[in-house]
Amino acid sequence: MAQSSDLILQKAIGFHQQGHLYKAEKLYSKILSRDQRHVEALHMRGVLKLQLGKHEHAKQLLEKAAKLSPKNALISFHQGELYQSLAEYNTAENYFRRALSLGSDEADVYFMLGNALFDQSQYSEAADSYKAAIERSPNDRDCRLNLANSLEAIGEFEQAIEHLTLLARQEGAAVAIKLQLISLLARSGNFAQAENNIRDIREYIDSDAQTLIQAVRTLIDTDRSELASQLLDQAQTQTIFAVGNVNLDAGLIEQLTGLMINLGRYADARQLLEPQSSTSLLASEKQSAITSFQRGLCEQVAGDFEQAVQSHRQALIIDNTLGRAAYSLAANGRSNITVDEMSRWRQQADNKQLSGEQRAQFLFSIARILDKEQRFEEAFSAYDEANRIHADMNPFDPDAWDLYIDGIIKNFSTSYFKRTKGMGLGGEGLVFIVGMPRSGSTLLEHNLTQHMGAFGLGEHPTIRRLFMDLPTITGQQLPAFECAEFLEKKGSDYMRQQYSQSLPVRAGEKNKSTTAVMGNGLCTFYVDKMLGNFLRLGIIAAMYPSAKILHCSRESHACCVSCYTNLFARGLRFTYDLYGLGRAWKSYDRLMHHWKAVLPLQMYDVSYEAVVTNPEIAFTDIADFLGRNYSPIATLEKDVVSDINTASFFQARQAISTASLDAWKRFDMNLEPLYRGLA
Repeated sequence: MAQSSDLILQKAIGFHQQGHLYKAEKLYSKILSRDQRHVEALHMRGVLKLQLGKHEHAKQLLEKAAKLSPKNALISFHQGELYQSLAEYNTAENYFRRALSLGSDEADVYFMLGNALFDQSQYSEAADSYKAAIERSPNDRDCRLNLANSLEAIGEFEQAIEHLTLLARQEGAAVAIKLQLISLLARSGNFAQAENNIRDIREYIDSDAQTLIQAVRTLIDTDRSELASQLLDQAQTQTIFAVGNVNLDAGLIEQLTGLMINLGRYADARQLLEPQSSTSLLASEKQSAITSFQRGLCEQVAGDFEQAVQSHRQALIIDNTLGRAAYSLAANGRSNITVDEMSRWRQQADNKQLSGEQRAQFLFSIARILDKEQRFEEAFSAYDEANRIHADMNPFDPDAWDLYIDGIIKNFSTSYFKRTKGMGLGGEGLVFIVGMPRSGSTLLEHNLTQHMGAFGLGEHPTIRRLFMDLPTITGQQLPAFECAEFLEKKGSDYMRQQYSQSLPVRAGEKNKSTTAVMGNGLCTFYVDKMLGNFLRLGIIAAMYPSAKILHCSRESHACCVSCYTNLFARGLRFTYDLYGLGRAWKSYDRLMHHWKAVLPLQMYDVSYEAVVTNPEIAFTDIADFLGRNYSPIATLEKDVVSDINTASFFQARQAISTASLDAWKRFDMNLEPLYRGLA
């Protein structure tokens, strides 16, 4: 006896639910061969075709079923799924809304409607739809995650954090969710929570490197480099990005290497690059050029100048618009730039199709070579053109800068230091190098690490970040320097804890053997070379009363001209305009005189001129001030603290010379704006 169509349909749906699509297809077809208007057979066969990616056939079957049963909410829902898969989001939205109007009240319908709205950037409406879905299915992880994404998109960070936190606490929560939570916490200013979540990550991240990079980028963009560094440490990035990991491509390695370089973690960047063959990272012109450039940066900061020349030339061969590689070549004393190379750089400097930044990079490169060749008028013309481009993109307001310095002087006065006396604690093992760029700080740090047993933190960002966080720390909606009046011991303790916690992480970054060296008593103190901390000595004093300050000073004309003729890796607006540069130097000098009058910290002026004229006496005096021993023979192995990642990467490794003392005078005829600024 022949089975009824209803029995066959039940059997077909059973096969369908079990994933036996071929068997289900045969039975749906059998029913339709008997009755071409069988609604459920048409409907379910349409769903099956949709699952197989046969969209046109699925569309025909579902439309026919809908015509036969126009009030069937489930058919409308599946039509919505079809158009969602075709990226026709508005049509999909209409079908999902129709399913709801026909009486459907299922969580899946609200969820899919939310997806269609989200894909049309209607984030607020999407959030409402996801909330309705969660009311009907509270344990749906995907729905809660999409709700968090919608709330984040409309700036409802706190609500988004609540939902992500719930997801992150669930057993088996994906690392990607925890990384997303860390990013959102950082974006919303909840840095303590972000740090706690970083510490909680113990899983071995081996499948979602893109989300890891996104989280790290967010932390860097929100000026939380030390948290980004902690996150990378937890992620064991060197293992993740090992050769042979088929889930990762050259582009992703490139991105992570760039992040390591931005964090100053050149040893880690080298570990990412060294295992790769010369061809494995050359998947495209852009990737291979950047990778060659990154490799060159790692080589030059480590002092391998000849190899750096090869890498940077390779980068320019692959991508002749990469001005950063040209500038690295020009600044590298081991490169011999040819006439042909100079001609190509000039063409790129004149190429209006390039960005202003790219053109300025080529102009700085040309200027450096002309300068070496003592073609000073031509060199200055190129420097001037490059700086004008940067000044147009990054204007500097000297009047606003003067007002800012006035604010610091006013708020960090004698009364401030009387009030905060006794608030801080310790700091015996901390030395802060401050001053203007090009004042000899790299040479000083290099000698402290090589000859006095210091561990160099480089340009450590934490003090700057804590200063900018003063409104949050003090609970005042005021400019950071005006919050000084409201700083209490609790805030000082918090800042000291934040800074102290960042030090061990940084100490392990540059070379894994450093920790052992410090354990043997050779690295006895930390050196923080964030020069701009001359603006923030007031909060350093409130945190660490026993810290010591080394102030790098240099004759004003020489310092300013050196700033004007160097392209800094991190833009410094005041260096791009001679008049503004002179004004900035005067304000800096005024602030340093203020600190010397009121600051309750031990400060020593390190004269650049004294260091290069008689280095042994100068460094012996510095060692006496620090209470350290100065040894002309290197205290540490060369490869332990050898990275130099500032504009002085080449000069600091050469024999100390007095040649730069009067070098600024080569441009004397062109410096009238600087003289006005300094007047």
